[in-house]
Amino acid sequence: MSELWLRNPEGADLMAAKLLLQISDCHWMPQAGGLFRDQDPEAQLKALIAQLLDEAIYPDLLVLTGDLVHHGAAERYQALLAALAALPCPKIWLPGNHDDRTAMQEVERKAPAELSRTRCLLGAWQLVCLDSTYAADGRGAGYLSPASWQVLAEIRSEPQQMPVLLMLHHHPLPTGTDWQDAIMLQDAELLWAYLQEVPRVKGLICGHLHRALYWQHQGIEVWSAPSTALQFSPACGHAEVEHLLPASLPGVNLYHLHDDGRIECEVRRLASAWHDAPQG
Repeated sequence: MSELWLRNPEGADLMAAKLLLQISDCHWMPQAGGLFRDQDPEAQLKALIAQLLDEAIYPDLLVLTGDLVHHGAAERYQALLAALAALPCPKIWLPGNHDDRTAMQEVERKAPAELSRTRCLLGAWQLVCLDSTYAADGRGAGYLSPASWQVLAEIRSEPQQMPVLLMLHHHPLPTGTDWQDAIMLQDAELLWAYLQEVPRVKGLICGHLHRALYWQHQGIEVWSAPSTALQFSPACGHAEVEHLLPASLPGVNLYHLHDDGRIECEVRRLASAWHDAPQG
């Protein structure tokens, strides 16, 4: 759709912006109905989809930023896409460290072409998917693939000045939580050196953290999306599930991409899960 009228938390209208929905870290298990750290990731995601539809949120594009299926086969990715089909918009995805890239590629061969697209246009914006799962170390960290570096080189050499949004799985900036920062993007320093030369990159979005965070670095805005399954507590020396509201709630990020290069982000949490978590 060409125009969107939505309400932000302050009640101001957001007009004529393209709406990008980010869903991340779904962790659907290899077997249907399987639990991920005692949570039902399928039920959580389906409830979030139903909530978005109930709220009449219709994105122009959905990007899935990795860890979609937890070491599962192609059939599980197909089931995930079937659930997401309720959202009537194009969809693109990229892998996370828990994804099976071979299984994803098997699904891509039978899916719409845009699903595996590395670059796409959305209004005045160019959106670029980067694969950060190259040279996996078995711990969860990652590097940008040679193909992703090639795409970045092409963007740097292009004459047009349309704003660019980069999308990847691993976070490129430290969070202050040691165990998560040990498995961040390992060549982040090289990426930021590149970004100093490409001022039309206005934003970067990622997953991996199971937390909604925001940074500003080198004039670029960076967001991480919450997981649709569960969130991790930032105050621990190891992976521990967050239980306090509202940070514990499954969620998604919505980005309003304006023609002038501005980005506005909303975090939408699963309202039906509110009563199940302790107040804090």
